[in-house]
Amino acid sequence: MTDATELRIVNLMQLGDLLEKLRLKKKKITKVRKAVVEIVLDSGPVSVPKILKELAKKKILVNKTTVYREISFLLSQGLVKEISISPHITHYEFALSNHHHHLICQKCGQMKEVVCKELEGSMERLEKRVSKNGFCIKKHNLEFFGLCAKCH
Repeated sequence: MTDATELRIVNLMQLGDLLEKLRLKKKKITKVRKAVVEIVLDSGPVSVPKILKELAKKKILVNKTTVYREISFLLSQGLVKEISISPHITHYEFALSNHHHHLICQKCGQMKEVVCKELEGSMERLEKRVSKNGFCIKKHNLEFFGLCAKCH
């Protein structure tokens, strides 16, 4: 089984879990809502324009306002979170995933998640150090910019 196939199976399981959480809260699962959740799970950090493109590929034609409304709903339910990678475009990703950072290709824009336990240990030490000065870090973002294998 390839990594992509395994990832797709995990995402399908997560999709089922997410939809079940919404059902238990008596929330409607519309075709658009299900598709948006699926796109966020499959795409990693994704912007609204990218969601619109992916919806169009699935032959689901909606306007930008509908997508923002769905994202707002998913944010309110704690299922997706905003991440700020670039100053002008907000991206969204699955909120229940483990903490991670991103590799971002400066040429094609591809984004991949990267987990580095050693880095997290350093961040924990930094948080302890700055807390002694009265500063409380609530969250952090760390992105790595470069070229992916295709663009290198």
